[in-house]
Amino acid sequence: MKAKMLVPLPGFSLAETFAQSFSVKDGLFDEGWRFHRGGAQRAEQPEFDDSRWRVVDLPHDWSIEDLP
Repeated sequence: MKAKMLVPLPGFSLAETFAQSFSVKDGLFDEGWRFHRGGAQRAEQPEFDDSRWRVVDLPHDWSIEDLP
């Protein structure tokens, strides 16, 4: 019987190390979303008060909102 020997290839371990160091961290981002139909001046500012906007669960489709 012939013995088989596995030879580790340095390229594979290097690629794995590289992938682990630059991988995107998994996490949930579906909490804390609010919805407002229409324009909102300066809504991109961190200090913007969106407390009157409706809290929504993701996924959310704005087209299901009540339209005037």
